[in-house]
Amino acid sequence: ALPNITILATGGTIAGGGDSATKSNYTAGKVGVENLVNAVPQLKDIANVKGEQVVNIGSQDMNDDVWLTLAKKINTDCDKTDGFVITHGTDTM
Repeated sequence: ALPNITILATGGTIAGGGDSATKSNYTAGKVGVENLVNAVPQLKDIANVKGEQVVNIGSQDMNDDVWLTLAKKINTDCDKTDGFVITHGTDTM
């Protein structure tokens, strides 16, 4: 059986987007977790992936409240999943 993985999305760089492929403007936290998961169809071959959008902010706006929400979510759901992936931006790496 495939492992069950939960992606907890917070926005940031990985969820950034621009107005077009030819323009250089960029906004962090623009793309939702379902779009991110759907962009990598091969994931279904290696895991049962569930995405949850916790927040959709730039990582410069990450704060203790969001971290606490993530910790509580992981604590609550740890018996239901084999692993978690938290998407985050590059500003706080």
